[in-house]
Amino acid sequence: MKNSFESLLFRDQFYLSNKPLALFDSWGSCDLPNGFRYCGHRGLKHQVIKSRTNPILLLIVGNIVSAVKGEKVELHLRQALDAPAVEIDGILRQFHNFCGRFAVFAFVNDEVFVFNDACGLMRLYCYLESGLHVYSCNSALVKHLTGDRDSSTSLEYRRSYHYSHYPEHWVPTNCDLYIKTRILQSNHYLRDRDGRQTRYWPLEKPHFVNLAEAADEITDLLANIVRNAADESSLAITVTGGLDSRIVMGASIKGGCSDYYYTWAKTNDLNHYDATMGRAIADLCGVKHNVLEWEKESGDLFAGFYRISNEYYHQYWEDLAASTLKIFPAGYVSVRGNCSEVGRSYYRKYMGASNKLVSESLLFLPGMVGWHELGCVRKALDEWESEIAPICNDFGIDILDMLFWEQRMGSWQAQSFNECDLLHPTLCPFNCRAILEKMVFLPISDKIGPECKLHHRIIANLLGDDLARSIAEMAFGKKKSRFYAIYNSKPLIS
Repeated sequence: MKNSFESLLFRDQFYLSNKPLALFDSWGSCDLPNGFRYCGHRGLKHQVIKSRTNPILLLIVGNIVSAVKGEKVELHLRQALDAPAVEIDGILRQFHNFCGRFAVFAFVNDEVFVFNDACGLMRLYCYLESGLHVYSCNSALVKHLTGDRDSSTSLEYRRSYHYSHYPEHWVPTNCDLYIKTRILQSNHYLRDRDGRQTRYWPLEKPHFVNLAEAADEITDLLANIVRNAADESSLAITVTGGLDSRIVMGASIKGGCSDYYYTWAKTNDLNHYDATMGRAIADLCGVKHNVLEWEKESGDLFAGFYRISNEYYHQYWEDLAASTLKIFPAGYVSVRGNCSEVGRSYYRKYMGASNKLVSESLLFLPGMVGWHELGCVRKALDEWESEIAPICNDFGIDILDMLFWEQRMGSWQAQSFNECDLLHPTLCPFNCRAILEKMVFLPISDKIGPECKLHHRIIANLLGDDLARSIAEMAFGKKKSRFYAIYNSKPLIS
């Protein structure tokens, strides 16, 4: 058993460096321009795409899939890179319709640029000091390779009420927990030469669409993502009582993309709402449902390897990981509904009309209990707000949607998926800029709960009015439901 746990150490992790560093026995490597070398776990997908006509090479690490029906990412990029006068801005635009959890290293002429997926779920730690440049998806790995140390901010974080009392603790991505290592911010690219991070979204307003048009377009994009992903991998679809996973499930069912639908439930709580509702929804949709039992404790041996691989590990996720290792179907990609909360104005219902992220307001936002006591968090959010607030005002975007996108997803969610890397790859179909953009530019009234109009329209598009209405009635009750009126007023599909 010890040997099997040892194989999990830094599994599906990688680093890129411009100087020779330690290489794990189970890892592969390849040489890149500008003196860089990629080293990564052999189970982690990576691909090198080189232009035939321009001095451009892309290294893409992780899972990536197109939201265009039948489109192959590699073929699309090869054609785009061969166009005349391609620069970094043009390369970034090519990833607008791509979904996944990935990092991209773009070697353009004599420059190196670094960016990642839309929400930054493939978190990148960047160490650029004294001529040594190291990039990795794992902070513990960066410290192991560079000798970097925790900052005073890290000490403040570890001593906080939030860290000790909140099982899914986290801090903003621009909280510097290390002396020299920095995190690549969502919607930014980094220039290796000087470490400068530049925002590349949003820079222009998309064409306006109404609720019905947005729902139709997002439905097609989601269905294409799930269908394209199923062409490359076996998909295990997460099913809960929530709207997010219901949409992903609907996209899978519509395209016949999976034979495995599942819900996690603790051994002593198999009648939890998510498990019972997940099973009921699956029954209505005519697919087999699996309940995976989550044991309470991980065990000391597993915990040891898990914690070496994950700095600021979460006990809650560690216990789930131990159960996943035992019973999750081998070779499957876990498909989840995360990131769709950006399209539900998730934080807005807690803040009312206020757009000011004062520290007192943080007490009312889920997942931020105790943040008001952390000076490092307040400083980080003030800096983030000073940059994003003018942009939100100019583009008419709710700043709380951007808070969820760039901080909640880019930090808390990214960390959870990093810890999942030990077990299986993960795909979030909503983590696609083309989808997220359409959601954030819709009026709040089209998204916010309890109605969640956008989500319910997408569900009706995928499953049909009758089935969508039946699920809503079962979940919330025909007369008591705050949602049933959406279906009862008029058909969502004309």
